[in-house]
Amino acid sequence: MKKFAPHSLALLIALLILVAAISLISIARWLSDYSESTVTVRTIDTVSLPPPPPPPPAQQVDVQTPTVAINTQGSGPQLRLNLVPPKVDIKQQPLELNLEMNSINWQESLDVDWQAFGLDQLDDLPRMLNKVKLNIPQQIRR
Repeated sequence: MKKFAPHSLALLIALLILVAAISLISIARWLSDYSESTVTVRTIDTVSLPPPPPPPPAQQVDVQTPTVAINTQGSGPQLRLNLVPPKVDIKQQPLELNLEMNSINWQESLDVDWQAFGLDQLDDLPRMLNKVKLNIPQQIRR
């Protein structure tokens, strides 16, 4: 038994599906040609209604639109701006920086104030709420 390459097997399956689809379409057409189709012709009587009466003539109302007369002389109002520069007095004191490394007490500056309870003030022993699962690779374990 000869083995087929995966793409040849896929091509063979696609061709079989295509042939099956075309044969189903041709069988459906062949069967539809032999089926009898009946057509019923009926007469329909229509009634024509008289056209509707024309709309009444629109009444015209004399409306006088108010007119606005602006009779002024000149080119219109003028806007005068007086730009005054702001007066700002900034007096900044020079910064005094003391950057001597010997004057820093590292022990006091690195202490952390947790503001928490001591172990003697707890009601029960502390316990883990979530279990920690570590996946350590084999190379690190060795």
